[in-house]
Amino acid sequence: MKNISLPIRLTLIVAASAFLIEAVIMNLLPLLRLDFPRAEMLLDAGMLTLALVPILYGALLRPMAVRISALTQAAMEREKLVGELRGALAQVKLLSGFIPICSSCKKIRDDKGYWETVEKYVTQHSDARFSHGLCPDCGKKVYGELYEREFPQGS
Repeated sequence: MKNISLPIRLTLIVAASAFLIEAVIMNLLPLLRLDFPRAEMLLDAGMLTLALVPILYGALLRPMAVRISALTQAAMEREKLVGELRGALAQVKLLSGFIPICSSCKKIRDDKGYWETVEKYVTQHSDARFSHGLCPDCGKKVYGELYEREFPQGS
């Protein structure tokens, strides 16, 4: 029965339940000896309804309610993740492509044609921040022997 699609399976459950309940009711009604002509019909309809409601609830409504609840929860989680991703994307700044840089002074040309320092350009186009220092080669070039005395190994 697992290979049968859900709508067909539910239809079979309801049809089989209705048939069995109706068979039981029709066998019980003659035992009641009702005098009112329509009493048998009303009692039959009422008993069938009372017997089918729990079956319909258990076979149709409850599984649908559970599925709807799960889908609603999944949609809420998806919306939360989408919001988090949008927030993360809003914070991301990425440098990519070709960056025109002066081979002598190392300034960078922006989109408007202005030349600016590497620090300014990178700070404006990313979340990177700079801390300045001197590499050993520049320290020796700028301060000469003083640098070599203070930093003998170039550190």
